[in-house]
Amino acid sequence: MTSVAGAPYSLVGPDPCLAALDRADTLRVDPDALAAAWATAWVLRIDSDGRAAGDDHGRPALVR
Repeated sequence: MTSVAGAPYSLVGPDPCLAALDRADTLRVDPDALAAAWATAWVLRIDSDGRAAGDDHGRPALVR
């Protein structure tokens, strides 16, 4: 991951223009913040082929 000084996220990948954002990076080193956020988190389940389920409208099927 590439860190951006002062940013609340990390870039995942070598090219910042094409990289995904990892907004949970700061939570991984703060167990209390992670525990507090987990209580209201939504989870996107991804299968072993990298696919996520969608609803009837094509939106990601999120679960609590």
